[in-house]
Amino acid sequence: MFEGESRLVADNHCLGTFYLRDLVPRPIEDERFKVTFEVDENGIMNITAEDTAGDSTASVQIKSDKGRLSEAQINQMKENAVRFKWADEGYTN
Repeated sequence: MFEGESRLVADNHCLGTFYLRDLVPRPIEDERFKVTFEVDENGIMNITAEDTAGDSTASVQIKSDKGRLSEAQINQMKENAVRFKWADEGYTN
């Protein structure tokens, strides 16, 4: 999970990582996942991903108390996003 303004993952800040394991093999066009994002009143984010064709589920909890960007870092990322918008527009999904 990343936070940031850029379309490029490398230019954003990693909040946490989790993996879905033991996925059921199937054609790429049949891949289906359910991802849920929940934020509670304390700013704690819970992210859960589930393979809808199997029993694989993974989750991560991200708290706002450590490892987060400072206000100055967030502002710098926003400024960089505006400054390098032309470069981001070259990348599409």
